[in-house]
Amino acid sequence: MNNQSLSEKLGCHFEKVVSDLRHLLQEIKVRFVNLSSPNIAVVAPNYYWNQRTPQQENTRIRIKRDYERLSEMLSLLLMQAPNDVTRRFADADKRFRMWVELESDWGLSESMPDNLRQFDNAAKDVVEILSIFGQKSDRERLLIPDTNSLLVSCDPVAYRKVAMQNTFIFVLLPSVLGELDKLKYLHRNPDVRDKAEKAIKRIKGWRNQGSLTDGVVIDKTIVVKAWHKEPDMDNTLSWLDGTVQDDRIIASVLFAQAENASSVIYLVTGDINLQNKADAAFISILEIT
Repeated sequence: MNNQSLSEKLGCHFEKVVSDLRHLLQEIKVRFVNLSSPNIAVVAPNYYWNQRTPQQENTRIRIKRDYERLSEMLSLLLMQAPNDVTRRFADADKRFRMWVELESDWGLSESMPDNLRQFDNAAKDVVEILSIFGQKSDRERLLIPDTNSLLVSCDPVAYRKVAMQNTFIFVLLPSVLGELDKLKYLHRNPDVRDKAEKAIKRIKGWRNQGSLTDGVVIDKTIVVKAWHKEPDMDNTLSWLDGTVQDDRIIASVLFAQAENASSVIYLVTGDINLQNKADAAFISILEIT
């Protein structure tokens, strides 16, 4: 069971990117290039990275893809951040990308230790942005079931076993609730219709106890919340498709992570395709049976 918060997972992911890129930089080395001539003065850096072998280029492509996953996630988390914070990330992202792209600038030199110190400083700038999301002292645990999980069990108490603790927030997504309504009336299997109806009745029972928007306490330590807002598919990860139900669930969980980056959040699903997509989006998975 992965007990890491999103900020911790992103931090671990970035550590690997930095380690792999640092090792690659030491392999490639730097060469001096004199672009000036007796009659022409060229204003350009004099030090450039050596040609890469096919294997080194393959490694660099993989590193860039790994960094793009992190960068896109950070952009999503910072979407509504103050302007000065977004500018800090843009600057840090630009500086780090120079090393990923092996660009030359006036700071590059023939001294690899000096180059690595600059690289480490660029990585540190990104780490400082990541640290913004790890400052919250409390570590709330959110469980977000998909539709099939609610059909297996709509009782939040039953989720204590997979959560491995008594206290957590049980979050109901609007797309999941909408799918339950459809299953109640349209599914060909009467057993599925009955399970959907049972889940809906239980949810209505909680609503009678109080506001699901604010949260209703169940069995003393579990808070059930229902979100009303559909995911903004225009402002989420680029590979998610708003016409696909699984992708809308992923986008909703990402919104939860953006709002609670220091919390430990789980998507509860037994759907293997949804699990794979969750892994790609740094979302932790639980499964109820």
